[in-house]
Amino acid sequence: NQPLWVASSLVTLDVDIASLPIAGTEIKITPDSSVADQPGTEEVSPTEMTEVDQAGPTPVVTNGQIEVFNITTHKSSSGGLVVYGEVRNQGEVPIKYAKVTISLYDEAQNLVDTDSGYANAPWQHNLWNTGILYPSQKAPFTIIYDDPGRWKSMKTSIEYEEARGSDYSDHYRDLEISNHIGREIDDLLFNYQITGEITNTGQGTCGHVWIVATLYDKEGKILGVDEVMTDLDQLQPGETEPFKIQGYARGTVANFELLVEAIEL
Repeated sequence: NQPLWVASSLVTLDVDIASLPIAGTEIKITPDSSVADQPGTEEVSPTEMTEVDQAGPTPVVTNGQIEVFNITTHKSSSGGLVVYGEVRNQGEVPIKYAKVTISLYDEAQNLVDTDSGYANAPWQHNLWNTGILYPSQKAPFTIIYDDPGRWKSMKTSIEYEEARGSDYSDHYRDLEISNHIGREIDDLLFNYQITGEITNTGQGTCGHVWIVATLYDKEGKILGVDEVMTDLDQLQPGETEPFKIQGYARGTVANFELLVEAIEL
């Protein structure tokens, strides 16, 4: 019955902490920033920081069978920096622990901050199951910097491990999402909601359905990433159940994509 600190890696939250002001602290706006060139990619020119701070073409970074693309930057209400992006498995085998590291540099190429984020494959942040990125599948990632400083460029790297059969032997993917819509909502913590139905199209029984949602603007840039484990304890073959995801979008959502997976019972 008292306040305490908990490592963010151990909890799943229904609100984007970066979107909330820091109590008792003056909210400051960060200076101009940009996404810089990567080896083998197009150079990106600095632009004035806007609500959606996407500065030109997106660098694409590859490492073996995996690539990082569609990097989108936003400033948070507390003056921090939120970076979204996507990771795609271009290979022929499943992978796990796809971790993106982005380092920020100032105008003199001094390192001002660095942090990492894992691809949000279903079950990636669960202690008793492993998130898997299957061949041709993509998943979003989020990296938040509380105080990015006067950064002017970024460098991106990606690392991962090949998954073994034991990592995903109980994963269930014979699921279909239908009758799904997204809409803006007026809530203290959330501003966008997705509802729909999940049908078990396979022959087995599954449960603990996990859904990851990626929200995009009309140009395809990422406005938000949300995930939820539904209350479905058991979904029989042919059975259909509703679901709801509530999250925070940093702009007007034009469309969204859903990544769904369950555990075979």
